[in-house]
Amino acid sequence: MQKQLTNRPINYQQLISKLVKQLSDEKAAQLYAFARFLSTDALELIPTSIDDMGIINDDELDQEDQLWAAAMTRHAEKFAELKAKAKADAQAGKAIDAYDKNGEFVAWFKLD
Repeated sequence: MQKQLTNRPINYQQLISKLVKQLSDEKAAQLYAFARFLSTDALELIPTSIDDMGIINDDELDQEDQLWAAAMTRHAEKFAELKAKAKADAQAGKAIDAYDKNGEFVAWFKLD
């Protein structure tokens, strides 16, 4: 006997709620962050075709490279300070790994 398909609407809120209960706090935090990302207009910025990508020519790339090089030169002292602070924080054990030993992203924030 063949199973009959129905067109019942899927209650995603209920399914997600059940799933969240099974997740660790860290995984739930990641899911929450992703859901917040999805609730923004950020996805509209992702190109869906080559035409949407705004491909630029070599002259524009050269101009952009020159702008970045000038900014790096202009702010070299500030970048050096930031790099030194980040390195000192890491050596002092103040830095938090972005990924755990399994390669999973570590949640670095707490939910209210």
